[in-house]
Amino acid sequence: MNLPSIPVSYNLAGAGSRWAAEITAGITVACIALPLALAFGVTAYGPLGSGYGALGAAAGLTGAALTGLLASLFGGCRPQVTGPTGPMSMAARGAIASLIGVPAIAALPAAEQAPAVILLFSVSVVLGGGVQWLMAWSRLGNLVRGIPYPVVAGFMNGVSVLIILDQLPPALGIDAWRLSATGLLPAASPEAVPAMLSAAAAALTAVLLPRAAAGARRGRTRIIASRLPAPLLALILGSGVYFLTAALLQPQLLTVANPQLVGPIPAGVPLPRLLLDIGSWLPLLGRAGIPGIILQQALVLGLLGIIDTLLTSVIADLKTGERHNSDRELYGQGLGNIAAGLFGALPGAGATVRTLANIEAGGRTGLSGMTHAAILLGSLLLFGPLVQWIPLPVLAALMVVLAVRMVDYWSIELLRKRSARSDSLVLWLVTAVTVAADLIIALSAGMVLAALLFVRRQTALGIDLHSSDRRYLKSRVIHSETDEQALAENGRDIRILQVAGSLFFGSADDIIGRMEQQLSGARIAVLDLHRLRNLDLTGGKMLLDLLDRLQHTGSSLYLGGLSTASQAGRFLQELGLGLIISADRLLPDGDLALQQAEAERLADCGFCSERIQPAELDFLAALQPPEQQLLLPLLQQRSLSPGQILYHAGDPGHEISFILNGLMEIRGSLYGDTGLASPDRAAAGHRVAAYGTGQHLGLTAWLERRPHAYTARAIGKVELACIDGEQLHRLLELHPSLGLHLLEFWSRQLAGRVRRSWEREIHSTAMADV
Repeated sequence: MNLPSIPVSYNLAGAGSRWAAEITAGITVACIALPLALAFGVTAYGPLGSGYGALGAAAGLTGAALTGLLASLFGGCRPQVTGPTGPMSMAARGAIASLIGVPAIAALPAAEQAPAVILLFSVSVVLGGGVQWLMAWSRLGNLVRGIPYPVVAGFMNGVSVLIILDQLPPALGIDAWRLSATGLLPAASPEAVPAMLSAAAAALTAVLLPRAAAGARRGRTRIIASRLPAPLLALILGSGVYFLTAALLQPQLLTVANPQLVGPIPAGVPLPRLLLDIGSWLPLLGRAGIPGIILQQALVLGLLGIIDTLLTSVIADLKTGERHNSDRELYGQGLGNIAAGLFGALPGAGATVRTLANIEAGGRTGLSGMTHAAILLGSLLLFGPLVQWIPLPVLAALMVVLAVRMVDYWSIELLRKRSARSDSLVLWLVTAVTVAADLIIALSAGMVLAALLFVRRQTALGIDLHSSDRRYLKSRVIHSETDEQALAENGRDIRILQVAGSLFFGSADDIIGRMEQQLSGARIAVLDLHRLRNLDLTGGKMLLDLLDRLQHTGSSLYLGGLSTASQAGRFLQELGLGLIISADRLLPDGDLALQQAEAERLADCGFCSERIQPAELDFLAALQPPEQQLLLPLLQQRSLSPGQILYHAGDPGHEISFILNGLMEIRGSLYGDTGLASPDRAAAGHRVAAYGTGQHLGLTAWLERRPHAYTARAIGKVELACIDGEQLHRLLELHPSLGLHLLEFWSRQLAGRVRRSWEREIHSTAMADV
């Protein structure tokens, strides 16, 4: 649980050589962040009443400065700009509203209620930062990326709707939505005219200026338009329209006591109020209802900040080509929010718009974010008297514009996609619950529904079962004609079931029932599980129960494809597979399991492979006695111990070998690699085939006069009869008719091998397509 060792200097690396560009980018971002921080703060403190708008504005600026500074210094995404965001401000607003409704708060004197709520909210902010810090130290930052897109998009859309519903009335100067006599329009008070006009001016500026920059032709006009901070200009223009209209229509509004203005900002340097006033809020933690709300809201603030931050980090990576460190970024975010809570400020997260503006302005290191934070803190200390005159309708208009831009319009298009209806259901459920209930409930409901739909999809996909018997699916072992005939006659007694897919609780009962139906009554059952991708506890338990029942009903059972490297193999071993089936019946692949089943069935039929004499080899039996006498002296007998190599891939093909007793395995690389020079290469590569008594090896390489394409290895003890290729060439030059007879016989054998190989490949391809 150690944090990735990224030094603080990482965020400032390269800043010295480009300090001018970084500072310029920081100034640009600060101009954008200033009005937004004020708007977010006023929005978050809205439930406390209009008299606390100034405190909210100060909290927004302080939060932007503290989180922006610490995240830029200690985070893991260098160009990212941190500060209060739309989702975080609405989460903060919800936390404050929840605390106001607690009976323990209502029991306090009226003058103490709002300060107590602010302090308790600050405790939630500190704990939310602690959640982020804990996620960083536990290296769990990447887990948040697993949240489905419909949940995130629905959540953001819901937050956008909340902001619009919350900020439209202040933007229009209306204290509440009251229907007029027509029942369709809100009735505006006389003081609403300046508010409506100033809000319209601010909104139009915030919307049209970026479009003008994008639509301007190349040259000075476009450069100037693109560098102008639209939010700051909207704030200035909207404020000007408000005071001009008020001076002409409602002069009584030109006073700092006007409830439509931010109001007096607390003077002086921000102090850690949570520590200084610990005696005021600590006793409240023992009151009924308060601890639960604080912990719940801390979780909301922490997780929401993580989602917002990591989404912005990914966007920053796409723009810069760098790769952020999620855990380190959460560490910086956690420190920033802990500091924000201690100073009674608003929590922050990675801000997408400000981050993109920083990158476009040339910001690439943490210096630009730190510059932006310093400017915001300086603005709070130096321009507090000016901030108090900012009209609230203008800030509300900026919030509405921001909310409209936050909507994920691509997600709305999902309504038209028939294939995405289930995802649309998740998206709109999260949106509706976000608006109607609570942020944490919305996230929880979305994750639960997304999980249920995933289970439903997996259940619908189910698992593919392919049942066959030995008459239609054969192992890679090339048997003698006698053994092959016996297996063909008794092949129905070997039942093979190939399983492909995932076996989990949603589909286990149905799948296990189908498997039992197909394997029931089999004398020998082969279960090929190498395509079984995933297995949960329910599926594993039911599979083991099935194997146990098959064993007790008399079926001889072989399992293939359960290597210890696979998730299913390890899991079943841990659940006790070895207690049900002996180790010699657990094979690394399905072909070996079928090979063992074939050997057992041959033994049951009395066809036990015995050593043959060289004269009993098929190709000699097909010749006339004089021809046999010519070839027999060339056969040299030799023995191989278990695992011994007859030849490696790439070795010269100067010898033809015939198996008198035992089994030889042929392996080779799927990519044509001839392997290494060490004997270890024998166990590597793809298992191509296996050859039993009476079969030949090396014939193709001898005929083509090319090196061996595969490696031949003995499975158990093997006895061979070998012919030197050069000696055979000299013999056939003297006796051409013998060569014709051998070529005819061996051609038929090779054609049979090719046909059998194609049959297996066609079957394997069909299973892969399934």
